[in-house]
Amino acid sequence: MLETEPLNGGPRAGPAALEAHELTKRYRRRGPLALATVTLAVPAGSVTGLVGPNGAGKSTLLRTWMGFERPTSGSVAILGADPRLERATTIGRLAYLAPSPALYPEMTVPHPLPSTVPYRPPLHRERAA
Repeated sequence: MLETEPLNGGPRAGPAALEAHELTKRYRRRGPLALATVTLAVPAGSVTGLVGPNGAGKSTLLRTWMGFERPTSGSVAILGADPRLERATTIGRLAYLAPSPALYPEMTVPHPLPSTVPYRPPLHRERAA
């Protein structure tokens, strides 16, 4: 398990909120790498931005953390849990808003909330707004 050091040099903070260890993703058997041995730990409670040009692997990394993509090699974790193997544990700990809506371009974040409530753990509307 990757652990992070707080900026102030205090005690270890425990497992990172999001972890990637030696993560590699290739979409086609001999195609180019979407991710090449990425190792990253995002501390809990931090604000982190993924910045890079189109095709750099930002969305692939996010989809892998969500459990939507299977790594070619390496691993990812959400608060120490594998999102593909421990779906019930991880699904209530994160949310993902795709870069472009696939179905309804006019839909904003609050619109789909009522339809997702039956499929998710308890919803805190004040946090989602």
